[in-house]
This record gives sequence, C-alpha cells and structure tokens, in this order.
Amino acid sequence: MPDNPFFEEKLAQRYEQWYEVSEGRRADLLEKELLEQLLDGFSGVQSLLEIGCGTGHFTRYFAKFTLERSEGLLPSVVGLDISPAMLKEAIRRNADREISYLIGNALHLPFSDASFDVVAFITTLEFIDNPQQALKEAGRVARRGVLLGVLNAYSLMGIARRLESIFKPTIYNKAHFYSVGELARLVRKSLSNRNNNLFWRTTLFPKLVPLKGVAVPFGGFIGMRVLFKSGVEMIPLT
Repeated sequence: MPDNPFFEEKLAQRYEQWYEVSEGRRADLLEKELLEQLLDGFSGVQSLLEIGCGTGHFTRYFAKFTLERSEGLLPSVVGLDISPAMLKEAIRRNADREISYLIGNALHLPFSDASFDVVAFITTLEFIDNPQQALKEAGRVARRGVLLGVLNAYSLMGIARRLESIFKPTIYNKAHFYSVGELARLVRKSLSNRNNNLFWRTTLFPKLVPLKGVAVPFGGFIGMRVLFKSGVEMIPLT
C-alpha cells in the first residue's frame, strides 16, 4: 500500500463503501460464513487480536461473534493496524467502544506471550513484506491458534485483480496472493515450533458456481484455521 497519508485516508473512506454495493455484500456474506465455520472450531474464544484490521470491518464482526458465544463473560477484541488513517476510521465506526484499537507493526507485536486465544489476519498477510515473521509473532501471542483469510492466487477473482494491477495503480500492486498449498507451507514453516492442525476451505466462487465453504482450492477467498495443541481430530490438509 503506498506510503501516502492522503491516499490512505481516501482508501479508508472508500473501503467500507465497497461492502454496500452488490458485489461487496455478497463477498462479505460468504467470507463471514466461512470465518464463522472456522472460528467455531476453536470453541469458546474469549479474546481475539486482528492484525491489519484496517477500518475494523471484520474486527466488529469478531466482537459480535465472541460476545454471542461468551456465556456471560465479557470478551476482549483488539484491532491493530499500521495505518493511522485506517485506525481513525475504525475508531469512528466503533460506536459502542467495545473494541480496543492500537497502532502497531505485525512484525513486532506490542503484546506478551499468549495474550489472546486467537490471532487473525483477514486479507492482510498478502500486504506484509515478511509474512513468515508476522506469523511467528502471531504464534507467540496466540494461545489457541491463528485464523487466516487470504485472497486466492488460483481463483478467477485473484487472477483478474492481479491483471488489473498491471495496467493501473490499485491496492493490489504490491500484494502477494496465495494458493492453498503455498499458504499451508508458509504456516508450517513459520509455526514449526507449535503443534498445530490445519483446516481450510474456500468460498467466493463465480456466481454461476453454487459452492461455498468447500475443500476446493479455487474459491476467491481462502479461510484457514491453525489450531494449536488440539485434542480434537481435524480433517487433514491434502
């Protein structure tokens, strides 16, 4: 993302507007359905950190999700981002003040070890220069696991966005899109010191393809759950 405060402020203002158009509403619904499926696999999440929270779009969803399943306990949800403009918009939209927002760098998280049940990256890992270090840091501050939502390099949507960035400036000019296999290898390399199980699904297929949340590696959005020290047998990554 360009290091331009004016560009970032305009981007922050437009980011939420995209979710108000038909394409954005559809993407939002499908992505959150998949994230809910993955989050339920952690069981009883009481604290969550979203790294690269941007305007807080998914952070607000995580706060609602954890509150609905908190069983009377007050959950703790934190959004962290390196962009002051994005955080300004996130704070403005945080009407109930139920979320804490902090400025910070994914490569050097300002938290002690095992501070959160889950650490999430939602369409963030693609824009981090050193994703392996970011995942190591996430593994350090997470007690139970890491949640990933990334754009799929092998989807029609991913290919279209990469082609578009060749011909004109977009936020995807410096993005690195992942395949399921590449993401899994990165996770295993970065979190090799943690006993973990990987579970993935993809969603956001073309409208004419009636698939969502399935083990087919071509959906526009990859969701992956990295569960630490789980006693529950998970479907293995293939």
